Amino acid sequence: MGWKELAESKYDLVPGEEDVLGSNAMDGGAYVSIKLADYTYHVNHVYETVDGGFELLCREDFTGTPGSNVLLSSKNQLGFEEVESRSVVLPNTDGYEFNFSYYRRSYTLNIEHGSGIKKVTGEGTYLYEQEVTISAELEESTAEHSYTWDKWTKKTDEGEEDFATKQSGYKFTMPAEDLTLKANATESTNSYKQIIQKRYEKADGTFTEWEDVINKDIEYGKEFRWSVEAVGDYQAASIAPYRVTEDRTTRVTIYRKRFNVTVDKSTGISETTGTEEYRVGQTVTVTATPATGYSWKNWTSTDITGSNDQTYEFTMPRKAVTITANATINTYNITYNLEGGTNNASNPANYTIETEAIKLKDPTRTGYTFAGWTGSN
Repeated sequence: MGWKELAESKYDLVPGEEDVLGSNAMDGGAYVSIKLADYTYHVNHVYETVDGGFELLCREDFTGTPGSNVLLSSKNQLGFEEVESRSVVLPNTDGYEFNFSYYRRSYTLNIEHGSGIKKVTGEGTYLYEQEVTISAELEESTAEHSYTWDKWTKKTDEGEEDFATKQSGYKFTMPAEDLTLKANATESTNSYKQIIQKRYEKADGTFTEWEDVINKDIEYGKEFRWSVEAVGDYQAASIAPYRVTEDRTTRVTIYRKRFNVTVDKSTGISETTGTEEYRVGQTVTVTATPATGYSWKNWTSTDITGSNDQTYEFTMPRKAVTITANATINTYNITYNLEGGTNNASNPANYTIETEAIKLKDPTRTGYTFAGWTGSN
């Protein structure tokens, strides 16, 4: 048997078939077909890395006949540019490699922000799976409002949904889609400590220690007011209403009720003391001085209990007091030294400071003529 050799090619003998490359007659008139043998081929699927290089992620091996048409299928992945499958003619090279290169897609990141967010960073265009850093800066607090970080949300066709973090600064890898994120803050109205302290005036004019009546946080802008009604010995008290804008401590003194004492004087009283305003419970002292020709009698009043004491102390009640100083007129006896004579019946036996000038009648004595009155006054 003889063979026709084709240099640098591989052939298989196929008895009984027509020679696809040319035929050689064999002894006896038979034919032997000479056919190219199958080669091994490789298909490499290489994917772009984030840093711009490439990485082999998949390798496929197959055998085929050189010169034949073969459809090579691509392996498209999410986040990479699509590559079409392609039909190739197998070359006459054993171990030949075909390459599919897949390039990463770029996606856009938009960042919005709501109230309370001063600025955001991180917007831009990123490759699929590229590391992204986003951050949000809060607005500075004002006297009225404060801001605290809430969360990142992602805009969707249906609205918004929570994103993957509640941190204002965050790193993530870019997904295979355009993103619109929103930085969200929570606005809260500031509250300020409002303290009301009170003290009470004592009957002697001194005061109790300060004590808290109110000690609580009130929101900015709220109207704040406080008052207490008059109760018992004490007057009503209040503060002027105001809008809360800061911490504030207000001190209120609750004073005792005050009433007037009026000291009247009846006939025979020349001077009195004690007419003025007094605190309820205060010790009141009143005095009176009888006029010449009068003696002290007593104090009388329809508001308090009277007294015989010329200097009188009493506790101020919860009402005004009128008190009267009373005196008794003095009566002075007249002593007549008639030296044996007889007094005139019209001559008085006594007199008072109120008595008008007395003109004495002459006494009589047998055998005598009245010469006149002499005496100490």
